[in-house]
Amino acid sequence: MIEYIIIYLPDGYQIYSKCFTGFCKDPQFNEEYLIGFVRALDTLPSIIGTQAVNTIDLGNMRLMPYKLEILDLCVVIGISEESDIQSAHDLSKTIQTLAKEQFSKETSESIKTKDFTTFKIKLYQLIIAEIFSEI
Repeated sequence: MIEYIIIYLPDGYQIYSKCFTGFCKDPQFNEEYLIGFVRALDTLPSIIGTQAVNTIDLGNMRLMPYKLEILDLCVVIGISEESDIQSAHDLSKTIQTLAKEQFSKETSESIKTKDFTTFKIKLYQLIIAEIFSEI
């Protein structure tokens, strides 16, 4: 089951963030720290010459970071530890397609001035459909 999703630019600028479970209600949860943590993990392989991080186990959740082609958008999908990893992969591909439709003419600077309502609604509909398909 999808528990958390965040989409941000490489500089950390958030485009979308949504928590679907109690994970984010934990008093120790801090979204800025989580983004910083994932961004640090994203740069680590280039610094020490290892492979990219594919999954991060965090409590009862597994974080799956993805780098999209369009604007180098970063997507982190949190799934419950018993969930099938393929659902996160499929969702990342769907987000890639949606991002291409919505942001193909944008730059990493111009995107910061845009209203993301249409993108958020479409994404939210996709995520809700994914959640209900797992029930």
